[in-house]
Amino acid sequence: MLFEEARTVIVQIRNVGTRNKGAELMLVAIKERFHRSGPACRLAVERRLGSRPRVGSYGLLAVIEPPGWLGRRPLSLAPWALGRLPSSWYQALGLAKSTDVGAVLDASGFQYGDHWGSGPTEWLARKSVAWRRHGARTVLLPQAFGPFSCPRIRDAFRCVLDHADLVFARDRESYQHVQDLGGPYPHVALAPDFTNLVAGAVPDGVSLPLDTALIVPNCRMIGSFGLTADRYIDFLSMCAEQISRRGLRPVVLIHQRGDEQLVEPLRTAAGEDLPVITLADPVHLKGVIGRAYLMIGSRYHGLVSALSQAVPCLGAGWSHKYAMLFEEFDCPECCLAVACSRDELATRLDQLIEPTARAELVHRLREKEAVRRARVIDMWREVGRLLGFELIRPEATQLERGIGPRDGAGEDRPAA
Repeated sequence: MLFEEARTVIVQIRNVGTRNKGAELMLVAIKERFHRSGPACRLAVERRLGSRPRVGSYGLLAVIEPPGWLGRRPLSLAPWALGRLPSSWYQALGLAKSTDVGAVLDASGFQYGDHWGSGPTEWLARKSVAWRRHGARTVLLPQAFGPFSCPRIRDAFRCVLDHADLVFARDRESYQHVQDLGGPYPHVALAPDFTNLVAGAVPDGVSLPLDTALIVPNCRMIGSFGLTADRYIDFLSMCAEQISRRGLRPVVLIHQRGDEQLVEPLRTAAGEDLPVITLADPVHLKGVIGRAYLMIGSRYHGLVSALSQAVPCLGAGWSHKYAMLFEEFDCPECCLAVACSRDELATRLDQLIEPTARAELVHRLREKEAVRRARVIDMWREVGRLLGFELIRPEATQLERGIGPRDGAGEDRPAA
């Protein structure tokens, strides 16, 4: 075992939070794994995680950084001024000194590459050196990477690779971007998004008719590749129209704070008062998605939640991670461009509805998800071996091996 039995190990989780529901679902997934470790492990996060009520519900420690790492956050100096106190006192206050962190799990999702500039990657490079210096293990959990065409970003991520213990790329394109930095890197591997082991749950008071077709917008789409707000709203409106024409019920699901600003423009463009579902808990969001007949969306983890529960869906995204996700499920034709024609959208939508094509797609999604779950279980076992914790039962539970309590979407079209 890496750590002494008598010591409580602080495991810091980076770049999860309650503001982004995909990031919060990753936090739930990590917490479920480390729950098996009991008092031998305490999970910690950066202090600026999200809303206090939701942060408090997870029972996490808040990491206090030394002054040299604070940048422009002078208010964080006050707790660090108590640095001479024993670590146990800090933990009693819900805090953890960064120098007490024994392992770091980076769950950024997609932050290191040209799209974000050099700042995030250079910051991680500096931190990875510091973590290695004081003996902490570093794992980059499955996420998208690259491209790395900027020399500063390339050099910084090479530094990260030199100091990280395990790095998991979420898709083959991201994996290749990393290996092109000077590989082969034996500690870099492919592993899918790991939120698929989290079971969704529909909250009390939420009822979803069998003919529900969810529309999940993403405000970040606006401005990506020159996409205007009007063009994106037109696309969403076209989706609502085509759904209604097929006797299904279009419902807008807000998967992320900020996306609600698109609702009224969409209602105006669609010419109807589209119902809207807004939920704070990412597990509830996943549960609602799992009960839908189909979905059209632009939120990555919304699409993961649909595909991993065998809910047929179409996606339109703003980076390579969307196309790679649909390729992983062997349905690349379900990844659309916002600029697609009405006829193309209609054709793709019909393939999700026509009984024979739908049944074949659902079967394909189930098969691919079974493989993905096995790979995620293998990923957690590898992380567990590195840290000395059992994160997966010797025999994975039925939930971990299956595709969730709903067992996928029904193959037959519901009565209109």
